[in-house]
Amino acid sequence: MNRIRPLSPHLTIYKPQMTSILSILHRGTGIVMFLLPGVAILLNIIGTFSSFSFSVFSLFVSLKSHILMLIMLGLLGFLLSFSYHAMNGIRHLIWDCGYGLSLKSMSYSGYVTLFSGLVIFGLTLLVVV
Repeated sequence: MNRIRPLSPHLTIYKPQMTSILSILHRGTGIVMFLLPGVAILLNIIGTFSSFSFSVFSLFVSLKSHILMLIMLGLLGFLLSFSYHAMNGIRHLIWDCGYGLSLKSMSYSGYVTLFSGLVIFGLTLLVVV
């Protein structure tokens, strides 16, 4: 009864497609948007109620430019994740209505999603900065 069954092909066999890459990117941006605010809140709580808060504050003052740079990069990453995730969410809502389900329109809508996410990101940067 010990038969060796063939395993199903894994990601190494398939050629990457626009829809699969954007699906993975959509899940990744969702994870980033879920974790980043929690990490920020946790760091704020630790910095406020910790017995090491004074040493953390003095470290922050000494490394202020580096930490502010990391905070800005985190905010930019969150903003980029949000803009792409929102545009891809709209794409999925259109698919749920039954439109754009052909292979050609899925590929085209993928490019539109990437472009519109970058445009929203850029416009938001222009308004905020």
